[in-house]
Amino acid sequence: MLFILTAPQQTGKTCWLEALIAELDGYHIPTYGVIAPGRWKYIGEKRVKLGIDNILLPTHERFSLATKAAGTSGTSGLGWTFSDTALSRVNAHFHELSHAADIGCFKDCAAAANYHKDSVCSTDCRNSHVGGILIVDELGPLELLHGTGLTEALLVLQQGPRQEPQPLWSHAVIVVRPSLVSAAKELLRGSWGTSELIQPTDSSKALLLETLLA
Repeated sequence: MLFILTAPQQTGKTCWLEALIAELDGYHIPTYGVIAPGRWKYIGEKRVKLGIDNILLPTHERFSLATKAAGTSGTSGLGWTFSDTALSRVNAHFHELSHAADIGCFKDCAAAANYHKDSVCSTDCRNSHVGGILIVDELGPLELLHGTGLTEALLVLQQGPRQEPQPLWSHAVIVVRPSLVSAAKELLRGSWGTSELIQPTDSSKALLLETLLA
């Protein structure tokens, strides 16, 4: 199933995902994809968002994705200057995930199931993938309106659930702002069929866990 996590900006969607990933770890359910936590700083009493990081899953490699631009400038007028190097790194990660799905192995599943980083296509590594979930934080204007950004993530999502030759993920969670939900649903309808809208709430987490553990 495709879960669409949607809520207004700066309402804790990525924090909710981080808590979800930690809980899934306890069930030994591996996560694949990317999350995008913000970089914040207090200026006086005001909490200001200065940048956006990316954390790749399952490796948990972290790096800067974007920095705040002046006014409404920046990449595609979004108010953020995105690093081409970082976008390329994330796209390469999703390309690798797609290839891993094709051969039933991901070369670095350390964070998913306590395996060493140099574990390459071991039987244990492959077995750890059963019942995983794909996470994409987020699909925004770059991807859904401009055809840029995390293009490889979209390609992986458009392949739908990955079950052969080893089951990597049967479900996915994508983060989409409310104004772009219709565009995301239309783009991915043929790959995932029905989708479920969720919010960063305890009830949505319970629904997702119930689905994954069924």
